[in-house]
Amino acid sequence: MFTNKEGTISGMKLLNLLELNLAELCHDDVNVLMGQP
Repeated sequence: MFTNKEGTISGMKLLNLLELNLAELCHDDVNVLMGQP
């Protein structure tokens, strides 16, 4: 865990980016499975 506010905020931003990337990857996988571009 981060001890300072800046570290925590940047960590949260990083987690948000990871979640967005995972959501996009899952969305792409679903489109591929459904046979859509």
